[in-house]
Amino acid sequence: VSAFSTWEKELHKIVFDPRYLLLNSEERKQIFEQFVKTRIKEEYKEKKSKLLLAKEEFKKLLEESKLSP
Repeated sequence: VSAFSTWEKELHKIVFDPRYLLLNSEERKQIFEQFVKTRIKEEYKEKKSKLLLAKEEFKKLLEESKLSP
C-alpha cells in the first residue's frame, strides 16, 4: 500500500484479507488512515537520510580528489 494512496484506491486489495473482517467499517478506515500517516513519516525520514548520505559521499569524493566544496 502506497503511503500517498487513499482508502478508496486500496480497498479492493484489502477486502480479501481475512483480517479485514475483524474490525468494523469505521475502525478499518481509521486504522488505514493511521497507517498511511505513519508510512508517510517513515518515507520522509528515509528520503532525508538518503539525501544526507548522498551529501556526505559527495563531500568525501571532493576531499579525496582534493577539491573544496
